[in-house]
Amino acid sequence: MNVSYVAPLQQSWSRMLRLLFRPFRIDFWLQLGFAAFLSEGISHLLHGGGRGGGHRHAAPDKHAAPIAEVAREAAAFLLHPVWGALVVTILVCVTTAILALMWLSSRGRFIFLDDVMHGRAAIVEPWMRCAREGSPLFAFWLGLTIVSVSAVIAVSLPLIPAVLGAVASGEAWPVLLAIAVSWWVAAMIPLSLLIAYTHLFLFQFVVPIMYRDGIGVIAAWRLFLPLFRGNVIPFLAFGFLFLFLLIVVGVAVVVAGFSTCCVGFLLIAIPYVSSVVLLPVEVVFRGLGPDFLAQFGPQWSITAAPAPAPTPAPGAAR
Repeated sequence: MNVSYVAPLQQSWSRMLRLLFRPFRIDFWLQLGFAAFLSEGISHLLHGGGRGGGHRHAAPDKHAAPIAEVAREAAAFLLHPVWGALVVTILVCVTTAILALMWLSSRGRFIFLDDVMHGRAAIVEPWMRCAREGSPLFAFWLGLTIVSVSAVIAVSLPLIPAVLGAVASGEAWPVLLAIAVSWWVAAMIPLSLLIAYTHLFLFQFVVPIMYRDGIGVIAAWRLFLPLFRGNVIPFLAFGFLFLFLLIVVGVAVVVAGFSTCCVGFLLIAIPYVSSVVLLPVEVVFRGLGPDFLAQFGPQWSITAAPAPAPTPAPGAAR
């Protein structure tokens, strides 16, 4: 079939204009921005923390074993009655916060999708109605994150001895380090693509299928995968389109940030405010996957999803 990439973008763009600018309503922006924050803003927070830096230990006279030395220092620090307990407490708090944010974002995905598809800015009603789909999405997303991080660690582990050996010096280590880095890059490229595409398909296609049919995440994957296998190239090309749009938005944000004397950067750094400021972008991106999916037949149209069921009266019989 003839798959278009411009038509879904035009549909998402037109929907964004209708929702946000025809007419412009500040209360609507603020409420829909909160839905966008629950869906996308929390996810950006979870993926935005970067880790970097490292410690370079001065090499002793002999080539000591760096790994054993680092292990001894780490063990001594963690066994300290104060610092060890503090580290464990911080790790528990951070893990709990991450899990809570992932759970909120999982529910928020359906809230924001429901609002964009129905042209409204509701929070409470879709929050209650989509609770059944939110919990399985959270469990699957958590499992996918654990598997992804474990795979990256497993691929990166062989690189550690080469790096530590190069730091401790040694004539043969630079060659071994170059070989290890080359192997790591060759392994990380396909792994990174697999992880990125799995997350993209999950949130752009599987979540809308869950929303439309009221089914779990595994059942939605079972519906989507046969469609993907029959249209591998179009869906992979959609990933490159999505990446291109992300780059365009990133460049626009940088230009806007510098042109406003970095005030724009400050606004983007505030979680909820950034969702309100970037609401047009979030609305376009949220509708892009469902609009692309609808090209494969009316059975894939998310906009054809049934209207929300009316809430029963408080005194109705159960």
